[in-house]
Amino acid sequence: MKLKSINPHDQSVIDELEITSQVQVLDAVSKAKSAFKTWRFSPVSERVDYLKKYRQKIADHKEDIAKLVSQEMGKPLRQSQEDIIFELEFVDYYINEGPKALEDKKVLDKGKEQYRTVYEPYGVCAVIA
Repeated sequence: MKLKSINPHDQSVIDELEITSQVQVLDAVSKAKSAFKTWRFSPVSERVDYLKKYRQKIADHKEDIAKLVSQEMGKPLRQSQEDIIFELEFVDYYINEGPKALEDKKVLDKGKEQYRTVYEPYGVCAVIA
């Protein structure tokens, strides 16, 4: 079964995509869980490197992405270009602030007891879009 991507502006068909089967979804979840076993131990610096590569891919293809977003959403090209700029800034924020946000937080309780907040990877999550 295929899913049609339709331009809401002129109702033209942009593309037809295969719908992911239940077997494919379960396989992807299984692979993600397996990868998580090692990924959870990768240092924040390595994760930031992946974000930098992701950001570069977006920057390298921003015009093509903006055109596709305009077609799929039926919005003006300029607005889609601004969306891409926002996405790049969003990723920049996490590249720069993410490592600080994930540092252990030490909190003293009246100088007698010490508590700390530790951030650890929780597990696999999914996005349906």
